[in-house]
Amino acid sequence: HLKGWAANGFSWDTLDWMACFKYFAVGIALLITVAVVRLPTAEFSISKELSEKWSGILIEAALGALLIAFLEEYVFRSLIWKAFSMWRPMIGGVVIASVFFAYTHYKMPAELWDAYNGSIQFSAGLYVAWGTLIGFFYDASLLDFLNLTLLGVWLSLLRIRSNNLARSLGLHAGIVFALLAFVEMVDVQTTPLRWLFGGPGLRDGLLTFLIFSGGVFIEVKSFRHSASSVQ
Repeated sequence: HLKGWAANGFSWDTLDWMACFKYFAVGIALLITVAVVRLPTAEFSISKELSEKWSGILIEAALGALLIAFLEEYVFRSLIWKAFSMWRPMIGGVVIASVFFAYTHYKMPAELWDAYNGSIQFSAGLYVAWGTLIGFFYDASLLDFLNLTLLGVWLSLLRIRSNNLARSLGLHAGIVFALLAFVEMVDVQTTPLRWLFGGPGLRDGLLTFLIFSGGVFIEVKSFRHSASSVQ
């Protein structure tokens, strides 16, 4: 079951490719929406070198987004999803896989890395693995974790409804592309009302919660519409 492009969600026809580009645009639109709402209340500056480096920034952001989205969708919406796809009700598997997706987005805390004085050897790898494992307990907030879980649910529902990774990979890549490009192009010094608008990334804030909840709601409605049509 783990062998072959089709078995892992990469067998796409023309409509799937079109859907991938469509959801890539949706991911970018989400970041633009948040930025338009947030920036009027924040202190920020545009990169002084943007006029000279904008093409390089976009190319690097695109390559990074495609790599990150490909790897994470393959791992979470293909390999790991297969471990939970037989759960009944299916939503149980979706939620567990999405919680794991959210958990793994917390990295090794900076203070643990700064405190490490050892040389680069095998024990250093174990130290990093341990720091990554407990990173959630250092940096997580309830809303932050909930937002990442909701994104995982949304991506999982896209994968289930289409039976491939075209839509989830497109949305994921679009979000990451916009984030990487935004970070390089715009320097946000302060973010007032962060609890409402969120920070530099699309993971905290009530606005992010509403956006991801809306995506999940739309997918659930699509499932119900499809079920009623079949009946």
